Amino acid sequence: MDQDRNCPRRRRRRRHRHRSGEDYISGLPDELLRSILLRLGSARAAARTSVLSRRWRHVSAKLPELVFGNGAPTAPASSFLSVVNGALAAYTATNLETLHIIVPTDGDSSGFNGIPARRVAPWLRFAEERVAGELVLLMPPLRRPPLHEPWPEPEVDWEEYVLELPACERAETIVLRLHHHWWLRLPPAGGVFTALTSLTILFATTKGSEITALVSERCPCLRNLRLCLTLVYASDVSILSDSLRSLSYSVTETRRLEVVTPTLENLFVRTRIDEARFFAPKLERVVWRAAAYNPQRHRFDGVGRRIRLLDLGESFTVTPLMQEFDEVDELILGISTPRVCTVDISGILKKKRILVFFS
Repeated sequence: MDQDRNCPRRRRRRRHRHRSGEDYISGLPDELLRSILLRLGSARAAARTSVLSRRWRHVSAKLPELVFGNGAPTAPASSFLSVVNGALAAYTATNLETLHIIVPTDGDSSGFNGIPARRVAPWLRFAEERVAGELVLLMPPLRRPPLHEPWPEPEVDWEEYVLELPACERAETIVLRLHHHWWLRLPPAGGVFTALTSLTILFATTKGSEITALVSERCPCLRNLRLCLTLVYASDVSILSDSLRSLSYSVTETRRLEVVTPTLENLFVRTRIDEARFFAPKLERVVWRAAAYNPQRHRFDGVGRRIRLLDLGESFTVTPLMQEFDEVDELILGISTPRVCTVDISGILKKKRILVFFS
């Protein structure tokens, strides 16, 4: 305090800074400003800081991470969409490490008249050009009507619910939680997800041929794949990959599934499949939540006779699948006591651990 009083030059600089509209925050280096904005954990909050300093607006437009929403109920969806659109339009950097868009639950998201896919399409096109890391897009779950009321019959242009998935060549992880009535398509011009190693797509409708093309032709480095989709009509799906390590498959209306993956280690099946063929020499874990296993229609070719985990859940026709393997390190079964169930385990006695759950 005394030093300031005795230093006229320092007092003059302070008066000049006040008159010129400058502030101490504007003098901070960009790296420090980025660190402060990233700690906010929200792109929306970062954008609001521009009122503190003119330079903050410049810095917030080049952040390596953009996070919108946390899933909690908030302002109307239209307001949230405007914030996201504005922030993406103002973004100037060429590389974005993380883009998270978690659309909040809102009254406008109920029924089929919720947010149309066309409102989300520009976000994916932005990700195609900028994201060089992780892309997460989570739509809110649709609110079901009361049990005594049917789903509303929408009067909409169904073209609004077609969502094209562009090839994000530099994205390494993509997580999409959409809506069952959205039709997910690949662009006709092609494109390859060159760097993609992890892909999750939940709750959308598509064609079997689209899944085949996406996984077998356009994701050469994919290691983890999780699908929970509905096919437009019953059809075949082929997953041919030299890099895939983990597959979680729940695609309704799959007529025949072919999986040829020399590196696959983990397999999770949770949907009825009329026919299936799995070629996975390195398979270590199998979780079977599908309908009855039929060795005439469901085949494990080229799979070793010893695996680490076989989880069959509450299935009552599991003996044929258990007999596919000579040794299982861990076997998990679920038995519902009200029903009479007989399971022949005479051929699977070489188990190090057997877990049986009663319900």
